[in-house]
This record gives sequence, structure tokens and C-alpha cells, in this order.
Amino acid sequence: MTIHDLRHTAASLAVSVGANVKAVQRMLGNASAAMTLDTYADLFDDDLDAVADRLNQAAIFSNVAKMLPKQNFGAKENP
Repeated sequence: MTIHDLRHTAASLAVSVGANVKAVQRMLGNASAAMTLDTYADLFDDDLDAVADRLNQAAIFSNVAKMLPKQNFGAKENP
């Protein structure tokens, strides 16, 4: 095992628990997020699936919310 292997493991663990590229960049001391992505881009592939799932859920919720009856929460009720 080399120092490089340990760095890659640290980056892998950070990404697996949800760290974003800027956090990984700072943790590893890379000069830029682009450098981190160039080196460890394969670790972020699962993030694309997570983003797609979240966007899908947001779209579903948005469509459901449109079907709910409109309520005027700011208006005073007439007695």
C-alpha cells in the first residue's frame, strides 16, 4: 500500500458519505476542485444517479402539489 492508495481511499470514503468535490479538494489539499475532479472523477459517478433520483422526486412532488386544492394561507377567514 502506498501513500497514493491511502489518499485515494480517503477520497473514496469522503465521497461515499456525501462529501462534495470542494470538501474533498480541501481535505486532500488539491489546488483546485478541477484538479480533484480530474483525479477522482470516477468516485463521483454515483452522484449523478442520486441527482437524477432527487430531480425525479422533486418533479413528482411538484406535480402532486399542483393537484392539491389551492389554499390561501395568508387571507383572513370570514366568520
